[in-house]
Amino acid sequence: MLCENNALDWVQVFERFQEDFNAEQNKKSVARSIINIYRGVMGSFADLVLQKDMKMLVEENDQLAALNHELFNACLNYLEVNKE
Repeated sequence: MLCENNALDWVQVFERFQEDFNAEQNKKSVARSIINIYRGVMGSFADLVLQKDMKMLVEENDQLAALNHELFNACLNYLEVNKE
């Protein structure tokens, strides 16, 4: 979805997360890093709005919001389950 909508900077971020999660011994640090992209600072992943020809893509943004929610909760749950 990100590739299709030219959010290529975020594609690189998520590819790095995937690589790090697959290779990282401490997967909790990757989950924390993913959670951090949702922090409310300007330019965070939470600020991403998909658009084409200066028009917001409503359906795609709704789908992105659902996936964001799912990923954020998956990371929180992973951290909760893997507490030490």
